[in-house]
Amino acid sequence: MNFKLNISEEAQREYLDMKEYLLEEFGQKVRDHFAERVRDLFGLIAENPHLFPIYDKEEDIRRAVVIKEVSIYYEIIEQEVKIHLIIDNQIKSPEF
Repeated sequence: MNFKLNISEEAQREYLDMKEYLLEEFGQKVRDHFAERVRDLFGLIAENPHLFPIYDKEEDIRRAVVIKEVSIYYEIIEQEVKIHLIIDNQIKSPEF
């Protein structure tokens, strides 16, 4: 059974900003590889959201690493997965 993914506006904006940055700095091949990796992780999260470790026990937030510089933070709410953030680990720390 797949869980429904609900991606926050902030996560969507961050994702689009990262793709734009990668395209400008490294070209289409790198941007496309990144986008494919994010899609693959979304698929894994939807199939088995408990696959990735808990990052924040109090808030029950989990973390999936896209690449060493970028992580996805999410929580499981019944049959839905709320994607809160997709952030560059080098720039900022997540706040929930």
